[in-house]
Formats: sequence, structure tokens, C-alpha cells
Amino acid sequence: MSKTVTVRDIAHRANVSNGTVSRVLNGHVNVADDLRRRVIEAVNELGYTPSRRQHATEVLRLRSIGFLLTLPHLEPAQDFMAPFWAHLLHGAETQAARIGAQVTYCSLPGRHLASADILQRIADLRLDATLLVGAPSPAVVEAVQELRIPVVVLDSILDPDDSGGKPQDAVVPDYFRGTYLVTRELISAGHRHVAFIGGPMCPDLVRNAVPAIEMRARGFREALIHAGLAPRPELIAASDLTQQGGYETTRDLLAMHPCITSLVCANDALASGAIRALRDQGRRVPEEISVVGGSDELGEHTFPRLTSYRFDQSALGALAVQRLARRAKNPGSQAVTTILPVEIVGRQSVLPPPEGQKTGVLAATSTPGL
Repeated sequence: MSKTVTVRDIAHRANVSNGTVSRVLNGHVNVADDLRRRVIEAVNELGYTPSRRQHATEVLRLRSIGFLLTLPHLEPAQDFMAPFWAHLLHGAETQAARIGAQVTYCSLPGRHLASADILQRIADLRLDATLLVGAPSPAVVEAVQELRIPVVVLDSILDPDDSGGKPQDAVVPDYFRGTYLVTRELISAGHRHVAFIGGPMCPDLVRNAVPAIEMRARGFREALIHAGLAPRPELIAASDLTQQGGYETTRDLLAMHPCITSLVCANDALASGAIRALRDQGRRVPEEISVVGGSDELGEHTFPRLTSYRFDQSALGALAVQRLARRAKNPGSQAVTTILPVEIVGRQSVLPPPEGQKTGVLAATSTPGL
């Protein structure tokens, strides 16, 4: 029967103290690189238990973490680093610093780069692990998988078809619940003609192309169905998720459907643009049309102040790095999706609809295809 390898054995082989061995095996960063290298060599030579050996080597290796932001619905000239993404990046950097790692930010437009160019661009960053942030395209996912580094998806959930059939770790807010809550707020106030402004649509024109936006759309539809209201496809509109997109989409929606009494916007940027469009058309918010947003990025800065839902954005980035560190230590473990709770923030952008506009279409089931 083979002898069990102990910390003392490793310390003797590496010519270091037991405490140094313990710090290396437990992931402490206050160990000189030469001492760390000697401990890891001793671990490998003595055949220390696989889980511990893996832990030690991964702690050494996880020094550079990517924050790869892909927003294929935006043109390259548009500003990727909105406050929301900056908060996520800050949380990721803070947590990475705790484990002795650094975060490298890189934006990947997605639509304008060939697969080979994406692979080269990511490879040039020399990353030990990466966060795929936003709406990573299949080409971006494929490039990262080819590099064989630990991956966690942040603010999205990948369709298995877009990740080679392999589930990926993900950290995402409960967008379904958040949008359900703000939609229910409108319904409780008496609104029945409720429209939804989301993101770009898939070619089938049924689903949102951005998974995190589709989560919101499902929350919107579910709130209507639970209230006995039929989701109306003509009141579900696409946009590029920017303030200007919210402005233009609201203008077009009201031109085609003047009966609308409330708008559910997928994010606060859309809601801000929607309020501006309504004001330019002489429509009062919330006296004539109520508006709600999502993620609470701008809620305190709109007029009227916006009803939305919120979550700790910095914590979201930190959780993703924690998940990435666990994935690096246990590359064969089952993929995990972490969902961050949200809470509704009621402000001044919701009132009951004007008299005579409180009737709606009731239905026992949802509209086909939604």
C-alpha cells in the first residue's frame, strides 16, 4: 500500500516550511514565485492527491482574467462601456484583486470580426481564464473554447447550441422576476394596454436575440398571462437597447397603437428615451402613459423618477470571478448557473390609466408562439 503524502513530505522535498506549503495549497498570494514553484514541483513529484495538486497548479496559473464584452446589436462606433458594464467590471476587478489576479477588458463587436480574427485577438491577451460578458456570439464562444481556458458567462445564459452543446457556468440577475414585478405593478394600477420594448429579434421574429432580454420578455408575458391578459405580439417591439432606440421605438409604437397606456422597457436607457419621446409628443408621464424600466441605472435621474427593479451590479461581477476561480480549481465539475435576486423600486412613473382606457383583452392562455 502506497504511503500517504503529507504536507511535511512536500515541505521536505521543496526545502520550505510547512506553513509555506499550506499557504500555496490554500491559495494565498503572499508567497514568493520561486517558493511557490518549488512547492508545486514537489506536489507533482510526490503524487499528492489529484484534487490538491490541481488546486495548487490552478492557483499559480490564475493570474490574468479576461472581461470580454460582446454586444453584437451595437455598431463599433457606439459606446460599449455604459455605466452598467462599468459596475460589473469594477466588481470583477475587486474580487480578482482578492485572489491576486488582474482583469483585462476587451470589447468584441461580434458582427464585424471573422472567427480567426476573434481567436487571435483573444489569444493575444494571454488570459488564464475569462468572463464572457453581454451577448457572446457563437464565434466568440468557439474561440474561447479553442483556447481551453476556464470560462464563466456573465449577464447571460448561453443556448447549448451556441456553445457546442456544452453547458457553461453563468452568473445572471433574475431578469425574469424583475420584469414580472414591474409589469405586475402596471397591471395592478389598472393598465390593460401594456407594450414591451426589448432588444433585437432573432430571424424567427419571436425571440429576442439577446438571451438576457429574452428573460425579460418572458417575465413580461408571464405577468400578463397570470393577470388573465393576452400578450399581443404587435405591442412587443424591438430596439437596439439604447436611449435613442427607446425614443424611436416609442414614437413608432404610439403612431401605430395610440391606445397604449403603459410601457415596459427592458432597461432604464430605453425608458429614458421613451419618456423623452412621450414628452416631445405632448404626452404626460405618468398621467397619460406610465413607464417602467429595468436594472435601475437611471431611475433617480429621469423626470419623473423611474419605477424599475435593481440588484447589486458590482456583486454580480464579483460573483462571476468567484465562480471562475472555482471552475479553474475543478474543471470537470458540473456547470452551475447563479441567479442574483432583484427587488422592485417604486417611484413616480406609474399612475392608473386615464378613465375610459382600463379595459383590455382577457385570455385563458397565452398567444401562440409567445
